[in-house]
Order: sequence, then structure tokens, then C-alpha cells
Amino acid sequence: MNRLADAMQARSAELTEVVIEEYGAAISRAEWMTDYAVGGFRFAAQTLETYEFTRRIGSAKVTMEPLGVVGLVTPWDANAGFIFNKLAMVVASGSTAVIKPSEMSAIQTQIVTEALHQAGVPNGVFNIVNGRGDVVGAVSGSPSGGSAAAPESETPEPPRPSPTAAPPPPGVDTFYRAAF
Repeated sequence: MNRLADAMQARSAELTEVVIEEYGAAISRAEWMTDYAVGGFRFAAQTLETYEFTRRIGSAKVTMEPLGVVGLVTPWDANAGFIFNKLAMVVASGSTAVIKPSEMSAIQTQIVTEALHQAGVPNGVFNIVNGRGDVVGAVSGSPSGGSAAAPESETPEPPRPSPTAAPPPPGVDTFYRAAF
């Protein structure tokens, strides 16, 4: 995690200039936005040092598990910060991501992508889908033009318990894992 932050830190001067160009931020704001991007992976690294993935809550034993592939959509302002902070938590959870960044911050996305590759992130940990939201949504097959990473459905399938999860306690009919 710190290696990812270091790779972004090495590109911080360039990212600050690009934030000024693409977003129109003042220098002090652009520097803060760059620090915010770097801080995402540092915070995730610190969190992992003490985070208990299995814990007792009342009489239940709760185990946090990777979600699999997580869809991340970012706005045009502070695009690099949003990508790095969202991706940091996804990677910390053991999941992978499909990222749909704003098409209005393409240079920020390029710098972030290059930094992640320079840090040695394995193929498949993150994937980027470029393009306008309405076009990407149409390609995804979503009838409402939603994101390719998280297509919308009129009748969403309910979450399923992990196949390795223990059965629910007596008297509990349904037991779902929720992620927020």
C-alpha cells in the first residue's frame, strides 16, 4: 500500500500542475488535492495494521470478505484523489476494481494509471473504462444507460451469503452481508 502511495508521491508535482490545468484549482487547492490522492493509500496501509477482519458482534462472528469486482465512478473534480482513495479501500479489502473516471479529467487519470503501473500493481487489480457516462452505459447493455461497472437492474438479485459462511443462528431466517 505504501509503495502505491510512494508512486503517486513521485508524480505529485506533475499531478498538481494537471489539477490546475484540468480543474482550474488555485495552487494551494491543487496541492491539497494531490496530497489527498497520496494519502488514500497511506491511510489504507495504516488501517490494515490493526483492522480485525473477523470479530465478534454480540453472539455473532462476523468475517469481512473481499467483494470481488467493485465498480468505481469518479466525478471530474479531484479525479485523482477520488480514484486513489476509493481504490485504496478496494485493494485493502482484497477486491479488484473497474474504474469509470470522468472523461473531463483524462490527464489526471493517465498520471494515476502510470503511477499504479510503476508501483507494480498486478494486471487485473484495476481496470479503467474511459468514455462519457451515457456512452459507456449504453455499451454495458444497461437499459438506463448506467455504468458498465455497476449496471442498473429493475429487479436486483438479493445478496447471497458466502458459501463458506456458517448457517444463521437459531431463529434467524435470513442472514445477509452488507457493504456500505
